[in-house]
Amino acid sequence: MTAISKIFATVSKQLGFKGCGSTFFIEYESYFLTVNLQKSSHGEGFYINVAITYKQLLDSNTTEIGSTTTYKKCLSKLPSHIDFRAENIPQAPYTQNDFDKLASHKDSNTIKNCLQKALEAVIDFTHKNHDRSTIRKLKETNILPAIIMKSV
Repeated sequence: MTAISKIFATVSKQLGFKGCGSTFFIEYESYFLTVNLQKSSHGEGFYINVAITYKQLLDSNTTEIGSTTTYKKCLSKLPSHIDFRAENIPQAPYTQNDFDKLASHKDSNTIKNCLQKALEAVIDFTHKNHDRSTIRKLKETNILPAIIMKSV
């Protein structure tokens, strides 16, 4: 999975994410969007985990530490308020089965294009739907399978 990890890091940075290793984030005015590449424990596949952290739900100490220190050191210590996988967003360009097949693909351009489309879809989805009430509604109507903290 090392090749996929390197491509994931490259694509993430090209799309404006910061970070290193397998975890990257973008800081927006009211929230952090975090993506993480996780190897599947079943074969060669992988998952793209997504988290939203609302600044309003963080204490000022955590926000300051998170944005200025934590991520610059490539650690992900901010709590996630919403967790879901990239393939679970509505109209996701790829399914988990696609990601599993991609893991055995040898063409780096194909892998890059897939990861780029998947991450672009995540960014677009969160831009349009990051509002806490919208996320709750998507979860309640079974449109977005997500783990949502009670405080959201």
